[in-house]
Amino acid sequence: MSSNTYNEVKLGDVCEITKRSINPQKNPQKTYKHFSLPAFDNAKRPEIQLGEEIKSNKIIVENGTILFNKLNVRFKRIWNIDLDNIDDDCVCSTEYIPLKPTQVYKNYFGSTP
Repeated sequence: MSSNTYNEVKLGDVCEITKRSINPQKNPQKTYKHFSLPAFDNAKRPEIQLGEEIKSNKIIVENGTILFNKLNVRFKRIWNIDLDNIDDDCVCSTEYIPLKPTQVYKNYFGSTP
């Protein structure tokens, strides 16, 4: 019989919370990939929108980020972001907590049962 041991750690010890924000309306003709709760619910794909269509500040999404929803947490809306050529054209709603794993296997960190 094997014995599993676990260490309790603070979230900040295994990941960083990314908080770089942007106002897409300052670049009204730029195209953004917008990760939002409605986009997740509709197709699990980011919406492609012009800056002028996005009505509030957003958080810049970096490659390797996992987005955890803050609202209605009983509905797990977890996005594991792995995109090629990601730049500050990828943004997410402030309804998400963007976490970037640093000390843990990313797929484990973002897995859902």
